[in-house]
Amino acid sequence: MVELPDGRRFAADDPAGHIAVSGVLARRVTIAPEAEVLHHDEGPVSVITTAGLRRLAELAGKWVDPLRFRANLLVEVPGSGFPEEQWLGQLLQVGSGVVLRPRQPLIRCGMIDLAQEHVPEHGRLLGLLAEHHDLSFGVWATVDQPGRLAVDDPVRLVSS
Repeated sequence: MVELPDGRRFAADDPAGHIAVSGVLARRVTIAPEAEVLHHDEGPVSVITTAGLRRLAELAGKWVDPLRFRANLLVEVPGSGFPEEQWLGQLLQVGSGVVLRPRQPLIRCGMIDLAQEHVPEHGRLLGLLAEHHDLSFGVWATVDQPGRLAVDDPVRLVSS
C-alpha cells in the first residue's frame, strides 16, 4: 500500500496510484517491484565518507549535503574518492567496541535528488553517480560487535 500525504491510499500496483503519486512528486512515476536492486535499507548500517562527499562535490560543482544519503555513519577520511569500497569484507572498528563489516556498495535511487528536510531539490546527483560511479555511493555494513557510538569516535580499519 502507498499512502499519500493527504491520506489517500492505493495498492502499489494500482494505475490510479501511479497517477496520484506522479501528481504529488511532479514527475511521472510507476511503482514496480525491484528484486534485482539493493537499497540501503537492505543492510543494517549505511556508511559514507567525507572523501566520497568531496568527490561528489567535484562532479557536481558544489558541496553536497550528507543528509541526502540518510547514512547511519559519516566517516572523516582525507582526500577525495571512494575509499570505503576498499573496506568491503574487512572490519571497521568504531569507538572502543563497535565492529562493522562493510559488505557491498550502496546503489542509490532518485531520493538523493529530492528535497529533504532543509535540503533543497538537487536533480543531478543520481545522473552523476550513474555516469561516474555505477549508481553507488557509500557502503552497507553488518554489525559484528554491537555497542555504543558517539560523535567523534575514532574509526579504524582492522584486519578481518
